Amino acid sequence: GSHAPAEPERAAASESRAQERQAMRRLWQIYSRSVLPAESKSHFEHFSARPITAEEFESRPQVLLLGQYSTGKTSMVRWLTGSSSPHFDVRPQPSTDK
Repeated sequence: GSHAPAEPERAAASESRAQERQAMRRLWQIYSRSVLPAESKSHFEHFSARPITAEEFESRPQVLLLGQYSTGKTSMVRWLTGSSSPHFDVRPQPSTDK
């Protein structure tokens, strides 16, 4: 069954999130102070992708998984995430709306 995490587990998770936020802030500082000016000077946007915005950097990634019917897409997501969310709809027939 599921139980609430013990206080040491909660503290460790909180510390881990704080370290992650600090690392992400530092990465953004490096990008915005060093990489972005180099991209601008070299007209990198003309040859490749436009600069990353702060909002894009801070947002959660989005992943699109495509495949034919009944090839294991949902099973793969469950395996990768370790989640068995009720939002996953697995049935013997196609589960998408038309």
